[in-house]
Amino acid sequence: MIEYSKEIKIGKELKTKLMSGVNKLANVVVSTLGPNGSTVIIADGYGEPYITKDGVSVSNYVKLSDPIENIAATLLKQVAQKTVEEAGDGTTTSICLAQAFIKKGFDLLEVGVPYNTLKESLNSLEEEIIEKLIESSKELKKLNIIDVATISANNDKKIGKLIQKAYNHSDIVKVEEGNSSDDVLITISGMELKTGYIDNAFVNKGSEQTIIYDEPYVMLINGKLTKLEDISKLLLQIKENPIVIVADYFSEEIISVLKDNYNRNALKVALVKSPGFAGHRKNLMEDLAIYTDAVLLNPNTKYTDLKVLGKLESIHIGRDKSIFTSKQDLSVKRLQDLKSTYKTLEDGGEKTLMNERIENLMGKIAIIKVGGNSELEMKERKDRIDDAVLSVQCALEEGIVEGGGVALFKTIRSLEEHIYPFDVCLLSPYKKIFGTDILNPDINMFEQNILDPLKVTRCALQNAVSVAKTILSTEAIVLDERLWI
Repeated sequence: MIEYSKEIKIGKELKTKLMSGVNKLANVVVSTLGPNGSTVIIADGYGEPYITKDGVSVSNYVKLSDPIENIAATLLKQVAQKTVEEAGDGTTTSICLAQAFIKKGFDLLEVGVPYNTLKESLNSLEEEIIEKLIESSKELKKLNIIDVATISANNDKKIGKLIQKAYNHSDIVKVEEGNSSDDVLITISGMELKTGYIDNAFVNKGSEQTIIYDEPYVMLINGKLTKLEDISKLLLQIKENPIVIVADYFSEEIISVLKDNYNRNALKVALVKSPGFAGHRKNLMEDLAIYTDAVLLNPNTKYTDLKVLGKLESIHIGRDKSIFTSKQDLSVKRLQDLKSTYKTLEDGGEKTLMNERIENLMGKIAIIKVGGNSELEMKERKDRIDDAVLSVQCALEEGIVEGGGVALFKTIRSLEEHIYPFDVCLLSPYKKIFGTDILNPDINMFEQNILDPLKVTRCALQNAVSVAKTILSTEAIVLDERLWI
């Protein structure tokens, strides 16, 4: 077994290296901050260039040759990643603030201020600033979505207008790679489920390989459908309207008989596999029952009353995706309950699945297909549109504050009872964007429609304080020989 040597770094040499690593990462990432920020060209392991202004994308590609500097840079990367996970945007602001806090902290440590004093000061500052930000925040009005989106997309008004149009259709906006030179907005009215038909023999739109019906009945089976007699009396009562049957599994007998009826034009029918998996499948089927006003039927039970069937305005069924469009809004109460539950869940798989259910029941989806004249251009635009959509979501969730770093700047003036050694660090985003640390007392970014989501600013501050405390508390690093360059 090979044993590797260890090297211990302590004292001023360590702090100098840590600050150097912070600066090297922060200086390249913070260069992208604001509408006039610079783009960064990144070359991957194969030498392919990638152009972006997305802070977390830039930080993820940075790896420093000095191991101690790289440790500091890695800690800042984690700040960026955590901020983007929590708020979807604000990664550059969080690194900008962290750099300022760490530099100020090392200066104070150098003149003998104890770390515990700095820690208490950072904690108190964070608590009071967030309280002030909440006090100064406002609700985002629907017509101002364009302003939040435009700023987040590096002042690209075309993107801002596109996102405003998307949110005018739905509160659920998704961003995907397109296959044309232009951005395309696709609007969907209905519940979109990740499931499709189980047999293409029922396809009635051959050129598109889809099944499309207007005003169909909907039968929902909670499990496997194996006996034709369980549903035969219901099917005999259906005259002109099509029927869509959703179940976990269909026996060969049922598929064969229904194919024969379909081919003889005796019955317009489509068979769809239940969406989801395990317990999530049951939840999705219950949601679909509410959305379609159908009863979720138990298998191996005979049904005769048409009232157990739901009714839709239309249905569009593909190989792996189906869109159910309801005639009426029956999901309001269900949505309220799911949204309340969503707020109580920790981040993770369960929260992701709950969000999927909420999106389904909203009944409307807007999808932005990002275009570009090249793959490079498309990916750069997609980064900006992703950030802008996430910023809007945060602003709708917690409200907005004055943009351009002004909200943080103004909180310094409101610190009436306490003066913190780190308060000057709150100027760093404003100074980077505007090139000055002087603020016009009459400036009002709300009036100029320069807005930032409160959640983005809050998360950026909290994560910056967190990493600053970690780095400032470090007194020694033990390096494995394998890290030496």
